[in-house]
Amino acid sequence: MQLSTALKKADLTIKHGKLNAVSLNDSHITSKDATITIHSGIFLKIDSDGSEMILNNMQNLDLNSNKDHIDILKSAGISGTIKHSKIFLKNLGGEATLRLHYGELRILKHLTNSPNINIDQKEAEVYINISETDFIFPLS
Repeated sequence: MQLSTALKKADLTIKHGKLNAVSLNDSHITSKDATITIHSGIFLKIDSDGSEMILNNMQNLDLNSNKDHIDILKSAGISGTIKHSKIFLKNLGGEATLRLHYGELRILKHLTNSPNINIDQKEAEVYINISETDFIFPLS
């Protein structure tokens, strides 16, 4: 399915198919064994199982993932539960609050000076690149 115009308040279910969307706002996607590409998303909720995704320019992404492979090129805020999935987050701005179970999370670059990353993990591999991050520690 090709969505070449912006959709608002969409509720999409994809099973064993492909979705290529230009822009989704305030929307919900349920996917099973699908291939998904989204170029822009604001207040997007994704529930997925066994899917492959490429997501770009996300704002306030709520992700519930099971056995997925997800490349997130840029996200300003992400939350959700990740189970048995591999998530590659190339550019993170904003806050990340994730529950990670038996998966892999790689955050390659944080776009703010003081990253706020909260990860509740169980038997997971977490990689956070801090080489280009300026640390600001509040004094109390």
